[in-house]
Amino acid sequence: SMTMSCSKSNDTPAIDGSVYKINITSTGFDPATLTMEATKKVAWTNTDVADHSVVSDDGTSFNSGIISPGGTYTFTTVTTGTYAYHCGIHPAVKGIIYSVSR
Repeated sequence: SMTMSCSKSNDTPAIDGSVYKINITSTGFDPATLTMEATKKVAWTNTDVADHSVVSDDGTSFNSGIISPGGTYTFTTVTTGTYAYHCGIHPAVKGIIYSVSR
């Protein structure tokens, strides 16, 4: 039977052990919820044909500006905590990052 746990295997795989990847699609952020190790980098890539952006809900942690189709924006989570964010162009599109210690 399948059992859910907090193991690394349920997280989005890290690329080179340091970059976590999120795709921006026509339907939203994929994955919309990401658990990652603090002090590591997360990269959003716009895989859609429209412009998007990545803006932290607190208004200060990060703001990508416009990410054109095919573009990528990276952010390093300095501390542990929860980073809720949205698309500045499409505010109904939301995502959340849980930054945790190793």
